[in-house]
Amino acid sequence: MKLITKILCLLAISTLAFGQAKKPTIMIVPSDVWCKKNGYMQVFDTQGTKEEVPDYKKALQSDIDLISVITKISGIGNDANVLRLT
Repeated sequence: MKLITKILCLLAISTLAFGQAKKPTIMIVPSDVWCKKNGYMQVFDTQGTKEEVPDYKKALQSDIDLISVITKISGIGNDANVLRLT
């Protein structure tokens, strides 16, 4: 009887400990089209092929409007619990 009680206690404790799900994190970044339109692209020459990659760091450091928009979207998600998945 003691063994069954111990097993049930261990199961209950492990369920409580591992049952706590972490809330998801969402990253908001500008689209590739916006980065290209506003000149925030890096061009790499990969074996003769030019590849364009968005430069998010430069965009976030240079564009005040982008920072304002991302802050506003994050605030809306936090205030209204729009992004709550639980």
